[in-house]
Amino acid sequence: MSDQKHSSRKNTRDSEATRQQILLAARALFSQDSYERVTVRKIAARAGIDAALVIRYFGSKEELFLSALTSVGICPSNVFEGEITTLGERMLNSQVPEWDKHDPNDPMLIIMRTLANPDASSSLRKLLDQDIVQPMAMLITASSPQLRAEFVLSQLIGLAVVRNLLRSEALSAIPLEQLTEMLNPVFQYYLEGKVPTSESAADLVQ
Repeated sequence: MSDQKHSSRKNTRDSEATRQQILLAARALFSQDSYERVTVRKIAARAGIDAALVIRYFGSKEELFLSALTSVGICPSNVFEGEITTLGERMLNSQVPEWDKHDPNDPMLIIMRTLANPDASSSLRKLLDQDIVQPMAMLITASSPQLRAEFVLSQLIGLAVVRNLLRSEALSAIPLEQLTEMLNPVFQYYLEGKVPTSESAADLVQ
C-alpha cells in the first residue's frame, strides 16, 4: 500500500511538471508568433514531448492558449482594489513595466499577437471581459459602466500595440511616470466621466 501511495504521488508530480512544461512552451511561442503559426507540434517540440501529450493534457490548441493566459492572469487582481480615482494610474503602472520586460509570460504580449485571429478571438474576448472589463465596471459609478470599462480596455490594448508591438519610438522613449501623467486624465475621464481641466488638458499636448 505504501508503494502504491508513493507511486501515485510521483505520477501526480510528474503529470503537473509536464503540464507546466507545456504551458511554459506555449506562452513563449504565442508571445513570439501569431496564433495560427504556433502549432501543437511546435509547442510539443519546445517542451521536449510528444504532440499527443499536449492534446491529452489540454484537448486542443485553443484550450491550451486560454490555459496559458489564465495560468498567469491577464491583470493583477489587486489593481481593482482601492479608489476609482487612482484606478487608471494603477492600471498603467501594473501593465507598462511588464510589457517593457518582453517576458514571454506576459499575457498582454500574447494577446497582441492573437487579436486578429478568428479562432481565438471569441474566447479571448470572454477572458478579457472576465478579467478586466467586469471587475472594472463594478467599480464605476458613472453612467454606462460597461461601456466605460470597454473604453479603458481599448485604450490599454491600443497603447500596448503601438508602443510594444509596432515599437513607436516616441512612445517607447517616454518614461513610465510621464506616460502615466499624460494618459491618466484620459483613463479617469472614461472611468469617472469627468472632463480634464483646461490646465491638465493643456499639459497633455505640451
